[in-house]
Amino acid sequence: MAGPTYPLEVLIVEDEEPFRKVLSVVLREKGGYVVEECESGEEAIEALRASPRDIVILDYRMEPVSGLNVLQWMLEQKMETPVIVLTGAGSEHIAVEAMKLGAYDYIRKDNFEPQHLPVIVNSVHERHLFKKEREGNARISVDRERNLVSLELLRYGISLSSNLISTTLANIAKDIDRFHQNLRPLIGKEGQDQLNTMAEELKQEYNFMSTIIRSLSDLSDIMYQKFKGLQDPQSIEEALKAQLRSLQDRSSSRKK
Repeated sequence: MAGPTYPLEVLIVEDEEPFRKVLSVVLREKGGYVVEECESGEEAIEALRASPRDIVILDYRMEPVSGLNVLQWMLEQKMETPVIVLTGAGSEHIAVEAMKLGAYDYIRKDNFEPQHLPVIVNSVHERHLFKKEREGNARISVDRERNLVSLELLRYGISLSSNLISTTLANIAKDIDRFHQNLRPLIGKEGQDQLNTMAEELKQEYNFMSTIIRSLSDLSDIMYQKFKGLQDPQSIEEALKAQLRSLQDRSSSRKK
């Protein structure tokens, strides 16, 4: 397996100095890693609190703060740094417990093969990156589904509001026509001209509002299609620009 494309920062937490030095030398010389050493669980917590690392190699048997205590602390801090646990012979139950607390792998000291250490570290790092990518994609998928639901509700709300406003405007238009017809016989020629002008202006306002409502409904449909991927991006962009130009033209003509 190929090594990392950049020097990984590895924190070694081991209270036995000779073994810690062996780990450190192997990683520096064979793997090209940036290595920091700690001889206790307390030092490890302080080091991790000060700065995150890419990988932690953690001995489980330390006093008074054990490797499992450090793992528990990392879990409580929601620290996602991958951990490789060092165990002794007959300590498989410790390895299982460490895995439950989030450790990625374990190495038995009695079976330790220095030449394999960089391979294990690289493998754990790559698994960690894959896990992060998978979790990120899952979050994106969940967020997208939530946004689709929200957009669908907004689209439905705009459609419902548009229908209600259109119905109200249609009723107002009918009232304008009725009032116009009823008032004309009751007023003189000059008053009829003014009434005709007022009725025409009200109808123009009605038509303008109806157009705006249709445009808003069309815009919500276009945005929904864009987010759901129902049309190609270029077609959607052209449709959005056309709708916005139409609204700007109507707004400009209304001001004049």
